[in-house]
Amino acid sequence: MQKNRISDWKTIVNYLKEEGRIRLLEAGKDIRIYQYISFSGDKVKICLYQDGTLDYTEVSK
Repeated sequence: MQKNRISDWKTIVNYLKEEGRIRLLEAGKDIRIYQYISFSGDKVKICLYQDGTLDYTEVSK
């Protein structure tokens, strides 16, 4: 994943559900923070902002 601007959060979340497990950690007015674990074991913390910005942080195994 790279930093992107995507206007549809549902599209991102649905794609990630197909590729692994995703869990909502926090939700605010302008942000959603998810924990994503791929079926291969990679862990990522994903921040989706209302303006369409996506940011992520890899989590150690």
